[in-house]
Amino acid sequence: MAVFRYEAVDKSGKLVRGAMNAANEQAVAQRLSAMGYALKSIVPSAAYTQSTRAAAVRQPKAQSEVPVSIESCVRLRHLARFYRQLATLVRAGMPLIQSLNELQRATKHWKLRRICGEMAGKVQMGTSLSSAMAAYPRVFPAHTVGIIWAGELGGYLDVALEEAATELEQEAKDRLWGSVGWWIAKANILFLILLIPVWNVEQFFVDVATISTKQSVGNELASVNIQQASKIVFQTYKKGFLHLSVPTFIGWVIFAYTWGYLKRVPSIRRVLDSGLLLVPLWGPLHRARARERFLKTLFRLYNASVAPAQAWAAASVTVRNSDIARKLRRMSDYFRQPNTTLYDTLVSSNVFSPEDSNLVKTAETAGSVPEMLERMADYHMDVVSGSKIKGRLTAMTLLNLPIIILTGWLIIKFVVAFYKIGAKFGELG
Repeated sequence: MAVFRYEAVDKSGKLVRGAMNAANEQAVAQRLSAMGYALKSIVPSAAYTQSTRAAAVRQPKAQSEVPVSIESCVRLRHLARFYRQLATLVRAGMPLIQSLNELQRATKHWKLRRICGEMAGKVQMGTSLSSAMAAYPRVFPAHTVGIIWAGELGGYLDVALEEAATELEQEAKDRLWGSVGWWIAKANILFLILLIPVWNVEQFFVDVATISTKQSVGNELASVNIQQASKIVFQTYKKGFLHLSVPTFIGWVIFAYTWGYLKRVPSIRRVLDSGLLLVPLWGPLHRARARERFLKTLFRLYNASVAPAQAWAAASVTVRNSDIARKLRRMSDYFRQPNTTLYDTLVSSNVFSPEDSNLVKTAETAGSVPEMLERMADYHMDVVSGSKIKGRLTAMTLLNLPIIILTGWLIIKFVVAFYKIGAKFGELG
């Protein structure tokens, strides 16, 4: 048996790349044809030897200790470019050590440049690429390390690197959309902080009136021109700004930086991932995204003739939600029990819907599990795309609508109080 890389076109016209364990190229072509693919090319996986595959059987040691959703300290676009360049070099047949050394010279990011050299040394000593990456959990997210490990197991390392790059690029786009809503929310919060001194509008104008009366002659209100009145209002606002707005702003900044640190703490990240699954809209989105990634990896590994239990173990660490990954990981030993089917494991995991499990059960009966896994992965990918659009609109609404309403209410209250105070001044005049 050997590993062959292939390029094909599916029924929808989408280009599909992958790897398959087979006796020869003809066997690969026959299997792809049975799956409904139009074959474009087949090449032996020269960049991936059996010795490398044997070294990759075990899961990277450090990976299981880190929540899969911990963010990288390197910007996603730099990390995606790194994976994309490495995939190109590996696909070209360049040895992995040479590819890493080449990337060390080519990459502009100082941290990735340093790590490339260190990983090349580890790989030269016999360490798999995924294990070398797992030694840097603050740089390489655990779920992308899982994708690489699966690629090593299945003999499609170049494809796995491409998929990791695509995932990171998509995540960067999602964050860009999310940042738009966050910046609008931050602008609104800042505006509210600036309005804190006049939050109690009537008291604010009472303070202004108190300062004004100090300029009065006897018991009659002195005539105050516009310049003097503006100066009095500014002095009153400045006092409230220094005593209220500034401390609130400092507290807000401290909270933001503290929260940015805390959400990277593994124990807190696990709690957050569990909580996200309970939130309407976000929970289904996280589940669909996890199912799509898990099923896609499982399809590739089944297609490469990796043992089912080993395929499950590898696929379980490619999802980005720690709670779902934990549920999937603990089923690896269950799947190794005699007479346990994929259907049984899916049901026991409590991650997949009954519809998903029943589809797999039908596929096991028909002997077409890999094909069904691919179709299910595509279905959940469509669910993710639709959920993202709804999520963006909902997030923008939830983040900004309450603040906008509060700001509008405060402005109306300000105008009403201004006219009331003005009427009182007119009576005194």
